Amino acid sequence: MPEINGQLCECLSQDPSTGRWLVKLEDGRSLKLKPENLNIFSQDDNAGASTSQAQQVAQRPKREDEFEPSITMFLPEITPKRALFVGVWILGVLTMLYAPAPIESTPEAQDEYEHLLAKAGTMRSAIEAENELMMARRDLYDAQGVTFLWRLSSDSRQKVAEKQRVVDYRQGVYDKHNAERQALIRKAKSTVGLWSEYGLDEVRATFWKAMDDGKNFAKRMSWWDAMFFGIGAVSGSRRDQDAHIILVILKFIGQILMNFTIAFVFAFFSYTWSLISLVLSYEPDAFTGSVFFAVAFLAAFSMVAAVIFCMYAGTAATIGGVAYIAHKSRQAQLEGGGRRQPQQLRGGQRRPHYD
Repeated sequence: MPEINGQLCECLSQDPSTGRWLVKLEDGRSLKLKPENLNIFSQDDNAGASTSQAQQVAQRPKREDEFEPSITMFLPEITPKRALFVGVWILGVLTMLYAPAPIESTPEAQDEYEHLLAKAGTMRSAIEAENELMMARRDLYDAQGVTFLWRLSSDSRQKVAEKQRVVDYRQGVYDKHNAERQALIRKAKSTVGLWSEYGLDEVRATFWKAMDDGKNFAKRMSWWDAMFFGIGAVSGSRRDQDAHIILVILKFIGQILMNFTIAFVFAFFSYTWSLISLVLSYEPDAFTGSVFFAVAFLAAFSMVAAVIFCMYAGTAATIGGVAYIAHKSRQAQLEGGGRRQPQQLRGGQRRPHYD
């Protein structure tokens, strides 16, 4: 291997059986060389050869195995289908964030909307029916207690049955008055229309509420995962403690990403289910409701995909950047001798033999 003649290498250990030295080259390869093919390289030689060595490095062509990251290596090939997909994706994100209402409500419609909502919110009969239903349910829970022991007594069963009949009656009264209140709300929404600023604001509020619920769920799951991963890190062996801790940290980061991904996916499905009842509450015609649902569905899907993509891309960029800096730092230590001065040997001018 004449191509390694004159290269710097670090002497790691000697094989007692063969007498060969295990050395590490500048490019990271490890070889076993005979002692007669190695020469000690002192610091004086390093000072005298620094200029010529720098010129050789500058003139040396780039090897194929050298890794130089760039933004282009992460970008896929642009095709018409991919360009269309990215365009629709960006359009969906912008729609969720900044799209204005295509229909502006008239002042009369806004006044009617506010009046009907206020009337629905202050409907005394519905409020009283709701309070009576809550009181009846509380009495039922008190009669049942915290266990099932009430089933063992005939008096308790009779008392619970009476409370249950009261709850059923109060539930029917509440459903009747609540239906009247919901009719007023639907009438108020139909006055301004589904494509008004009221409809868009309600869709955005529903989406972000679902995302917040998913985020809070992922935080709780990640907190429990942190406890278990912390216990695993402490119980690791002392011999490979550094590598073990790094592996635990990487696993924990991956678990956090998985928790938030699952939470956001379920938040999207929860939003979609709520979107159906939201669209129906404005009482649109079939075509208008279908188009609005499709646009709102696409906007939410694009937004969730953007959040998950940014989450993974940011994590990958951070870990990749840290790994690249560590690699360059290690490479600089090997080339410059590092913080300690290991014994450095220069490969001899003769071709080494490996057989």
